[in-house]
Amino acid sequence: MARILKIDFITSALISAGAAVCGAAAIMASATTLKADEKQIAIAVASVVIFGTVGMFIYSVGLNFLNFTQTQIGFFIGSSLHEVAHVVGASARYGDEVMKNAVIIKMLRVVMLVPLLLFLAFISASKTSKIKEFLPYFAFYFLGAILLNSLINIPIEILNIINFIADMCLCVAMFCLGLNINKSVVKNFGFKPLLLAIFLFFILMIFAYFYIKILI
Repeated sequence: MARILKIDFITSALISAGAAVCGAAAIMASATTLKADEKQIAIAVASVVIFGTVGMFIYSVGLNFLNFTQTQIGFFIGSSLHEVAHVVGASARYGDEVMKNAVIIKMLRVVMLVPLLLFLAFISASKTSKIKEFLPYFAFYFLGAILLNSLINIPIEILNIINFIADMCLCVAMFCLGLNINKSVVKNFGFKPLLLAIFLFFILMIFAYFYIKILI
């Protein structure tokens, strides 16, 4: 679809990563590996956040019409919305069971950030034959944190502090990125990235729907 719309590889890869994995966080992580510039990051974040937020509100009121069970609703939300916050926001109104299932499925998608970054590094390095320049070392730290939290019973108080610091760092990064965005960014890129984002949004919903109907 990006080729049809004539969107450059880096921008389309960022938008796809954001839709497939975990929204803005996946975009920011992928941007480092792909050596993306601020304008490419900005349009990707805007595209993904817009449709993830729209989806959150639609899901909050519309899933009862799909004749899903509580388990199926959780799987659908977790497998098709963009951000973790979108998943929590959309699933909360359906109860604790739905939210638990939705978050678990979403976390499985988040874990896929590691192989995705390695894949993007391989693709980028294949053009220059310098894998070290593109290797996302922080992805290994991410995987190490997952293993550490799985093997060691870290006190909830410490986890809350770490999560707060992580949220603040992401907020600061997004705020600084926003300071470099103005209407010229959208004007320069046009609406093609938005078309790609809405295409991916519907692809996620369609595949999630049939996956759930067939397998769950």
